[in-house]
Amino acid sequence: MRVGAIVTVPAAIQEEDLSLQEGTRPQHLLAGPLACYEILGSTILQRILDALRDAGIQQQTVLLEESGSEGLFPSRLRPTRNFFSAWEGSVQQQVDEGAEILFLIRLGAYLELDFDEVLAFHCQTAGVLTQVYDHKSAFDVAVVNTNQLRGDNGSYRGRLSALIPYHKRFNFTGYTNRLREPQDLRQLAHDGLLRRNSIRPLGKEVSPEVWMGEGATVDSSARISGPVYIGARSRVKGSCLVNGATTIERDCEVDFGTTVTDSSILPETYLGIGLNFLHSVVTANKLFHLDRNVAVKISDRNLVGKRRLTGTLKKSMGKKDFFNRSGPQLNEADSHL
Repeated sequence: MRVGAIVTVPAAIQEEDLSLQEGTRPQHLLAGPLACYEILGSTILQRILDALRDAGIQQQTVLLEESGSEGLFPSRLRPTRNFFSAWEGSVQQQVDEGAEILFLIRLGAYLELDFDEVLAFHCQTAGVLTQVYDHKSAFDVAVVNTNQLRGDNGSYRGRLSALIPYHKRFNFTGYTNRLREPQDLRQLAHDGLLRRNSIRPLGKEVSPEVWMGEGATVDSSARISGPVYIGARSRVKGSCLVNGATTIERDCEVDFGTTVTDSSILPETYLGIGLNFLHSVVTANKLFHLDRNVAVKISDRNLVGKRRLTGTLKKSMGKKDFFNRSGPQLNEADSHL
């Protein structure tokens, strides 16, 4: 039995569309789906693709939605014609390559799903369409038999729409995170460091509960109190303190004397000299204070900004985007812990 998967990534929010006016909800200030932000060295997208591959599902298609699309099933969307065409073409390709069953996944919530278990349930119940639920609502994960999508007339999405009333529910009771707000992103990283979920840091445990990615460096005068993650090529300078289940993702720099506690620092972020970050999510130009549910845009790059990368560092980074599937190969980190 050949199984394929179509993974749909929600559209990114354009920077010019982001509003920082009073009353704006913080999740609107992250330019893209939370599942495409790196957590402990890798994105949820990459982790989902790896999990599918581990379950033997090698036929994978990744589609990027366009603005205005929402929901798992294309019949429920209001996307542009281009997305409809891309989705139809992806189903056709999967069918042509021999897929008998398709996983349809839209990256929204994170759930630690056993794809083999879902597939077994789908086969044992002889269902034509199965969707994953918890006690609250449905998740954007479904399984469908491709023979139900074949036909001479109409679109694949039309045939899929006709199956929705007959779908069966797979009840999921494992770890979930709805990934709707920066608080959720922070919680996911925090739980990973504390081993409350299956997300593991991409790096080497250089001392108890302290993980470092390839090429990460920590000055000998800095204090690192685990659990802490410092991503590939990130640098923590002298007299810094990093603690409280903090994650510093790849290519960041924490400058002299700065304290980072119970926070997530997203890739390529520079933190200035002598600052104190507590219970926050920080990007290259924004800070989300999670206790106060406040988002602040920071224009002074001496405080928070995009890290200025040297030519050597740029070369070592290679091409980085949401769909980069090659994680760094870990070597011995240059650590002074």
